[in-house]
Amino acid sequence: MAEAGEGSVNIRVKGIKSRNPIVIEGFPGIGLVGNIATQHMIEELKMTYVGAMDSKYFPPIAVLFRGLINMPVRIYESEANNVVAVISDIPVHPTVSYEVSKAMIDWTVSIKAREIVSVAGIATMGEDHRVFGGATTPALL
Repeated sequence: MAEAGEGSVNIRVKGIKSRNPIVIEGFPGIGLVGNIATQHMIEELKMTYVGAMDSKYFPPIAVLFRGLINMPVRIYESEANNVVAVISDIPVHPTVSYEVSKAMIDWTVSIKAREIVSVAGIATMGEDHRVFGGATTPALL
């Protein structure tokens, strides 16, 4: 079982088989776009539950989905597609956002992820609907 974190945020995962996977994260934000899109992908790719993220700063809740109790921040894998997804049903409080981000980065480095894709919504004004993207290097644009 792989673990990452410094104690305030812990990631516990068993048996990631993907090699240099793409990690997609969907945390709640504007319009719940990240959460909804990532959940759809998990279902469409028939991804397997492999672990969870937990923190003493997360609210003490469990998520009920199709009769099963789940952690609020879960990790799924599709070995066939070489994709790992991290989905959250709770917002990350700003006071713990750095620790959550650091734990995520440390963990993705430990599994040798080749990319991290963050799915999120942006509020727009007007009728024109567009898709925006950003990258960390010009080569990724």
